[in-house]
Amino acid sequence: MPRERRRLSDLIMSRYNRTVQYGPLKGYEIPRESHWGGLARPSMLLGLYEREVVAALVEHAAERDVFIDVGAADGFFAVGLVACGIFKQSHAFEISESGRQVIRKSSVINAVSHSVSVHGEFDEKFVANATNIDFGKSVVLIDIEGNEFSLLARPLIETLKDAVIIVELHDFHFPDGEALKSALLARLKDHFEVTIVTTGAREIPRSEFLDAMSDNERWLICSEGRARRMEWLIAVPRH
Repeated sequence: MPRERRRLSDLIMSRYNRTVQYGPLKGYEIPRESHWGGLARPSMLLGLYEREVVAALVEHAAERDVFIDVGAADGFFAVGLVACGIFKQSHAFEISESGRQVIRKSSVINAVSHSVSVHGEFDEKFVANATNIDFGKSVVLIDIEGNEFSLLARPLIETLKDAVIIVELHDFHFPDGEALKSALLARLKDHFEVTIVTTGAREIPRSEFLDAMSDNERWLICSEGRARRMEWLIAVPRH
């Protein structure tokens, strides 16, 4: 299966010249290099990747112009959302140096390097010293493979209380994951209205090229390669 997904990834990347064809990120050019997510690129190019997250980001970008991506990987969102005019500027946080290199290259390819700042670790100390960031005009996306539960302690939540926060949940990584999720929800509800969304249906775009593929190929193209159905927490400040 990974070999077939790799073949399809190479095929779709070549066919569309690494450029997103559908959805809000249409026109964003993905760099050749990949620190993470290479096999998910077909779903990115077809505008299917994390559609639930994209919908929330676009909705809240209507009133906020700064995007903060914690766990930015290859910069698909951190660069793409700026390149497509959804946010005016972004801050990409990625602990991997190779990931940061890909993000920087992506920002140059898409001519938005002046609007994309690339950083290492996102923590309470950084946030406290980030006097140039207006969190009241920011949307924060956190995808850090389970570290969200320790990162979002009460002091950081207090600092971010004016931001919209979207968190990919990884409670299933832990034996006490349900308790961790419940505690996080309780902490956030001091300042936020919180909802949880989950992976929904995917509708494959229609084109002569895609219609000529087999059912198996088309559905593999939609795959994000996840081990289970994902959930995202969306926290909107109470005002």
